[in-house]
Amino acid sequence: GFTQVGNIERVETGALFVAAGPEAASVVREMEATKGPLAKLEREAVMARFVTAPLRRVLGALSPASPKEVQLFFVDRITTAESPVSVGLRHPAGLTLSPFATAAGDDALEPLIGINPMQLPAPIIFLSLRELSRLEPRARTTVLAHELGHAFGLEHGGSRDNLMQPRRHARCAPGLDSEQLAVLRSHLTKLGE
Repeated sequence: GFTQVGNIERVETGALFVAAGPEAASVVREMEATKGPLAKLEREAVMARFVTAPLRRVLGALSPASPKEVQLFFVDRITTAESPVSVGLRHPAGLTLSPFATAAGDDALEPLIGINPMQLPAPIIFLSLRELSRLEPRARTTVLAHELGHAFGLEHGGSRDNLMQPRRHARCAPGLDSEQLAVLRSHLTKLGE
């Protein structure tokens, strides 16, 4: 079972991921003036600092959490439409950063946002009030359950009706397969030690 410890907080930020903006372009121009043309990865690393600035501010303001806690925060939006992150995260209702995340895969956040969730002290779940308000109550509960799955190391996948199928919150039956249950038991056992 889960127990609420402390208050549920709303983070006062418009979005966690924003457009890079003219300031980022100016930094790139200055770097290219001294170093020459930047490689694609170098340019993206510069942009990532600006795109993820609101998320970094939120993470910097958090007090260290116990690894036995999941921190839950509400934000207006996860990403703006102008943010390059919106290509990989279209209208997300939730986002989880967790030390239980698996190594970088095709849809891993680390290369996309430049933050390694495996270095966090505890899982952090962000829920978008804007996107949740568009869903039916049952689907909102499923979004939270899906993000809790990520908090404890589950990846996207499974059968068509699996809880961890992305973008299926409205139709999804909250079921997990035996492999997913084994991953959950393993992480929850570690937390109980």
